[in-house]
Amino acid sequence: MPELSYPFTYECNSCGAETRVTRADARDRHPNPESLDAPKNVLQKRGWMQLPIGRTYCPWCTPPEMKD
Repeated sequence: MPELSYPFTYECNSCGAETRVTRADARDRHPNPESLDAPKNVLQKRGWMQLPIGRTYCPWCTPPEMKD
């Protein structure tokens, strides 16, 4: 199985904040850092939200569809 291409950089669709997930981050948070779920798991642990439609939001921003 091919390895994932770390690091991954995610940008908040609302404010532009960025977070970077390295292989070491994934190894610390997921039993298999080469799993496609590993980077997403790190994002969730950091409080980031990734919507199924490909948008990503930092812990300080709320997706428009979730606002009252």
